[in-house]
Amino acid sequence: MPNTPAMIGMGMSVWTALPSVSPAQKDHAKAILSAMGKEIYTGKETMLDAATAISGSGPAYFFLFMEGLEKAALEMGFTPEEASILVSQTAAGSAIYAGKSGFALTQLRKNVTSPGGTTAEAIKAFEEAGLEATIIKAAKAAFNRSVELGKG
Repeated sequence: MPNTPAMIGMGMSVWTALPSVSPAQKDHAKAILSAMGKEIYTGKETMLDAATAISGSGPAYFFLFMEGLEKAALEMGFTPEEASILVSQTAAGSAIYAGKSGFALTQLRKNVTSPGGTTAEAIKAFEEAGLEATIIKAAKAAFNRSVELGKG
């Protein structure tokens, strides 16, 4: 199933097929899903729950982070329109750059983080708040819920 960015051709779909599905049918499915963004075929149906947790629910995670940045921008004096543009463009540019740069995410983050600078201070605050552990915990909660829902 595609995620919501599929509505603008930027979706992510992870899919599988029964062994009885022909190569031509798989190609057709791939073409449909590719028209909505990127797709990954997996031979393991169990990976669909993981994909749901990461990519199906993932847009909401990013939107939540963006909401926080937008609120911070408003508190710092930007207008609602300016805050929205500032956050949306930063998110879109960062995502596209991450996908095209060829660098690992850790390296990209380090490239932006000057020792003793503003970004380093923000990263320190995120780390002290346990942001990464919280993200992993949340994704695993979504995964477990997907497995549970799949059992009926």
